[in-house]
Amino acid sequence: MYLIVYAVINKKESFGISLLGFYIPHILFSIGLQIFLIINQIFFTDHDKNEPKSLLEIEKIELVSNPIDCNKIKYGTFVNGIDTIIRYSENNKDYELIKTIGFEDKLNRIKWLDSCSYVRIINKVL
Repeated sequence: MYLIVYAVINKKESFGISLLGFYIPHILFSIGLQIFLIINQIFFTDHDKNEPKSLLEIEKIELVSNPIDCNKIKYGTFVNGIDTIIRYSENNKDYELIKTIGFEDKLNRIKWLDSCSYVRIINKVL
C-alpha cells in the first residue's frame, strides 16, 4: 500500500508499473496453482485408497436370510431417524416412498431380489 501511495504522489508512470507488479504475480500464481493441483492429483494421490468400499465390507454385515421374518417387514411404514419409509405394491410393481423432514419426498421403484433383499431401480423427487 505504501508503494502505491508513494507512486501516486511522486510519478504517475511509476503507479502503472507498480500495478503491473500486482497483476503479473496474480496471473502467474493462478496458472501455477492449477498446474500444481493437476500434478498433485496425477502423481501424489493414492488412487487405490480412494476406491469406495461396500457397506458390507466396512460394517462387516452378515446377510441372514429368513423368509418368514422378511415377509413381515416387506411392505408397510417404517421409521428410521427423521426418515419415514413406506414400501408398497401397486399394479404388480413395488415402490418405496422416503419422506424426510425438511426435504422433498423421494419415490423409488424397487425390485425384490429375494424375500429379504431389494434394489432401487428409479429415483423420482415428488
